[in-house]
Amino acid sequence: MSDRFRTFMVRLSRLATAKSSVWIIIRLLRRLPRRREMKVGAAALILIFIAVVSACSQSDTPADGRSTSPTLTAKAGAAARPPDLAKLLDRIGPEIAALRGLPSWDVPADLITRDELRVQLDRDFAEDYTPEEAGLDQLELELLGILTPDQDVRELQRRLLGEQIVGYYDSELEEMVAVGDENSSETLLIWTLAHEYVHALQDRKFDLDAIEDSIGDNQDALLAFYALVEGDATLAGSQYTFAALDPDDIRDLESDSSNGDDAFLSTPRAITQILIFPYDAGSGFVASLIGSGGWNGVDDAYARLPSSTEHVMHPSKYRSNEQPLAVELKDLSRVLPGGWTEVRRNVTGEFFLRVLLQETLGREAAAAAAAGWGGDAYSLYRNDSGQGLMTMKFRWDSDLDLDEFWLAIVDFMTGGGLGSGSAESSSTRAEWAGEDRTAQAALLPDSVLIVIGHDASAVEAATEFLSAG
Repeated sequence: MSDRFRTFMVRLSRLATAKSSVWIIIRLLRRLPRRREMKVGAAALILIFIAVVSACSQSDTPADGRSTSPTLTAKAGAAARPPDLAKLLDRIGPEIAALRGLPSWDVPADLITRDELRVQLDRDFAEDYTPEEAGLDQLELELLGILTPDQDVRELQRRLLGEQIVGYYDSELEEMVAVGDENSSETLLIWTLAHEYVHALQDRKFDLDAIEDSIGDNQDALLAFYALVEGDATLAGSQYTFAALDPDDIRDLESDSSNGDDAFLSTPRAITQILIFPYDAGSGFVASLIGSGGWNGVDDAYARLPSSTEHVMHPSKYRSNEQPLAVELKDLSRVLPGGWTEVRRNVTGEFFLRVLLQETLGREAAAAAAAGWGGDAYSLYRNDSGQGLMTMKFRWDSDLDLDEFWLAIVDFMTGGGLGSGSAESSSTRAEWAGEDRTAQAALLPDSVLIVIGHDASAVEAATEFLSAG
């Protein structure tokens, strides 16, 4: 995943955020120059909002004295033409800042059409997402069976982002942008600006770009950071929005946000799940922080970041400060034939592992198999002919977790997780052979190794070398 979409959703990009590969999804998430919000399928977000507001309404007032369900005065209504965004922010900004407990400030806001957004995206892609990077993303996703050769990752992202973005906060220019036109309702604009204004408050208080830069290239840690940022904005923004709107407005919001989701619905689910993760799982993570420490607890998380998606999905592990285990993945340059070069090395993380397994094993079985993740490392190689080789090594919290994951990997490979093909397995080895790829997995004393590639001899050589210890 090339830096998990190398900063692609929010220029969270300047942030070179970590990108890595198999995780192209993240690239989606980060690579988007500047901080841009996705509709994320609307109906899904509405459900997330309702769940979040419900969770907050059941929690006690935090020790810092800030209510999680303030009385708000803003009132939304359908408008024939988009209202003046500056006036709208003058009305809702101070209340959002008070709810979130962060200092308010005047943030410029502009309205652009979806056509103008697409033009801007084309420019951003040309400047920030090179054909080389897109090619490596394509290679990884094809090796994993997430994309087929006829699905172009670059075009897929352009269509998805062009459809899903409804607004963003530009941390470089320190301004907000909403996407709309004369037919946009004030209701949808309030929701968009409320969410984006929280990002502006976060950036002024914590300097999001600096935090992202400090994380480096660990794509799993970057995704966890995005979950904190987006969960914070989703929770605070949705609390404000749902307190400000009446039931008719909420129905209008759901209707507005559900239109034009063709690209979202036609995109491989593995990719859309990663797109939604920071909003969905991030909301649950932030709700857990509020439950134990109020909004001050959320503020503190920017100083002690979640180290992995495991922390986000299992807040108790964040509270206990359980850190990922180090994983050594040896360089293959000495054992591969001439012409092979390592082009990427990074971390997969528990969440992406769950996503990879889910289509084959089902949601509950995949979650159980990925739970107990201790740490991992992966590398991507490419040869002069453009063929790819991917190696992944996973460590686990206990022997029981290791054995459970091994059985899941055998089921994944023999059950068509990598595509149609033939497979066989033993107590410590599993092999799969498809039309253009082969894969091997090995159960080691303290880890599980997976190797996938286009060249069967390279896969065999890599597996033998990395299994030797």
